[in-house]
Amino acid sequence: MKKFAFPIQLHSGLNYLVAQPYGNKDYVDWYKANGVDIGEHNGADLVLTGRREQTYGSALICPFPKGKVVKTWSENPMSTKGNGFLIQSEPFMEDGILKIIQFLFWHCSEIILMKTDFVEGEVIAYIGNSGLVRPKPTIGCPYCGSHLHLGCFEYHL
Repeated sequence: MKKFAFPIQLHSGLNYLVAQPYGNKDYVDWYKANGVDIGEHNGADLVLTGRREQTYGSALICPFPKGKVVKTWSENPMSTKGNGFLIQSEPFMEDGILKIIQFLFWHCSEIILMKTDFVEGEVIAYIGNSGLVRPKPTIGCPYCGSHLHLGCFEYHL
């Protein structure tokens, strides 16, 4: 598969960790108890290696040479998904097949949309803890649950 830029702008010497991989079934009961009927985790949850405060507010950037935000969601902060957006690549040819890739970002603290077309590295949004996250943010821990839920989809045109 074609490689794209990492969608989090790493800072302060931090790296990232996969807090929950795609397909993980460890929390299915927790999902169902919170009104989410899925049989496995449907994305990859990413956090930074520093403190929660360093993950929260980290910039989410366009991973494609040229990308277009095709949908945004700005839901009640306590809804399941919270704030998110879907960005897709320009069509490209790979192995004789015309493809596009879409990345889905959830739990954003803020989405900046002055436009819909972006180039690699431009800031689109910031990591947050909106929606159903664990641990749940509280007054004593406002940055709890901060992470990026990242989904990836490939379409053949």
